Amino acid sequence: MNPPPLKIDDVVAPTREKALALFEQGQISSALDMLRVLANFGSKEAQFSAECWNDIGNICAHAHQFGEAVSAFRRAVRLAPGLAMHWNNLGGMLRQVGENQSAEFAFRQAIVRQNQFFAAHQNLAELLDLRGEGLEAARHHCIAYVEGPREGKSFEMLGVAYYHLGQKDRAADVYRQWLEVEPENPIAQHRLASCLSEGVPERMPDDCVEAMFDAFAPSFDAHLAGLNYQGPQLLTQALSSALNGRDQLTILDAGCGTGLCGPLLKTLAAELVGVDISSVIMEKARARHCYDQLIKSELTHFLEVAHDAFDVIFACDTFNYFGALFPVFKATAQALKPEGLIAFTVEDDAGVASAEGWHLAMHGRYVHDDKAIRNWLEQAGFSVQNTHVVPLRQELGKTVHARIYVAKRCVKVA
Repeated sequence: MNPPPLKIDDVVAPTREKALALFEQGQISSALDMLRVLANFGSKEAQFSAECWNDIGNICAHAHQFGEAVSAFRRAVRLAPGLAMHWNNLGGMLRQVGENQSAEFAFRQAIVRQNQFFAAHQNLAELLDLRGEGLEAARHHCIAYVEGPREGKSFEMLGVAYYHLGQKDRAADVYRQWLEVEPENPIAQHRLASCLSEGVPERMPDDCVEAMFDAFAPSFDAHLAGLNYQGPQLLTQALSSALNGRDQLTILDAGCGTGLCGPLLKTLAAELVGVDISSVIMEKARARHCYDQLIKSELTHFLEVAHDAFDVIFACDTFNYFGALFPVFKATAQALKPEGLIAFTVEDDAGVASAEGWHLAMHGRYVHDDKAIRNWLEQAGFSVQNTHVVPLRQELGKTVHARIYVAKRCVKVA
């Protein structure tokens, strides 16, 4: 009687384990020889041979034998084209040898086969970043972030990633989980409100703004530089145009933050005052040595007690944290000298603001309607001198537009 035919499984497991053990011991050539024999032995078993060629590719990559690694991974995907891991490995090695177009194809093939494969999304995002495809890259970065391991990831960033993916319900769930851990956290409360569009305050609570900018202070300037942020320059240009050569002014930098606007405003000012709710972030402003005074205060309260004090009130990306702006415009009019100017930015609503003229967007900032802004300014005693839309910064591959306003105090507000 003939013995039963030898099955691949009778040979594969121990031999493959031995080959991988040889690799771990540094015997790379022996490990590769053994795996190549196995790959050919299992040529009728496509899945098995593909795994062997994938092993060969990984070992060759480790040994910097990149050309051989590419060939091995290509054989793996030909034998078992449905395995996302092999496509991702091929893409990584193709990128290593400079074949970026083929690498992109491989990463996309991996994602088609396993849409939640976070490593393939991350690899594709990095490749798209190199090519300047920021918007698509941002989407894949977000997918990689939410699908990858959760360890070390903040609730806030997970929620933001889901928001940018348009998954509002999942973002809300993340913020609810955050509140279970920290029930009184003001940022978590605010973020959840932005998702639910209910219980939305007319302005961001003071403790939320302070906590957010206290935490943000160390990385604030570098973060904005990475976004190609142009707010201070663009708003200063608009103000300078309206001043018609006037200088030696008393200027308030409202929401001064780290003082990014300080060096620009100092050229126009006889006295430059900065006010912000975060004392931590103002320490960065103090180090610029541009300000004659730096004051920790909530802005509206500060303005309400500073009657006829300033020639110019400058608010760059400050009113994004207020929804209803009439109260702060009224206080601003009181704090300005007659015919003083307010120069400010708001994030452009692109025609989607609510009937109130503002709404809280999912990114946690308020956006405003132009008509509402003009009405509030008029009611507060201002005449609009200049307004236009500008590209303010890049955010996850998208251009964020702002509307710049310069308005003059025309009447005394009671």
